[in-house]
Amino acid sequence: MLKLLVLAFLFPAVALAAPPPGTDPNSAIAQWVHSAHDANKTPCCDYSDCRQTAVRLAPDGRYEVWIGREEYGSGAPDAWMPVSDFAMEATAKGPPPDGRAWACFWGGMVKCFFSDGAS
Repeated sequence: MLKLLVLAFLFPAVALAAPPPGTDPNSAIAQWVHSAHDANKTPCCDYSDCRQTAVRLAPDGRYEVWIGREEYGSGAPDAWMPVSDFAMEATAKGPPPDGRAWACFWGGMVKCFFSDGAS
């Protein structure tokens, strides 16, 4: 029990959000999210960490995504977050099935980013 409490204290950002309400874990989009891997071939997270998101170009030409509390949960910064080159190198089984931009946010950073128009 003590080990669990220590881990919960050391890694509080692990579970930021629950899957979106009303989602089907067997849907095409859920299966696509589970196929997502970062540049190191590590799973990006899961449906509780990846969401459809707004995307924009920053003045420096890099992408930024909106990581809002409404979408990602109370641990989200409610701010535009930079998309690193590492996140841009993420792979999945094809582009997002819904044609929208998706970001996986975990541990205070955008871990994976997917978009038909941005990748």
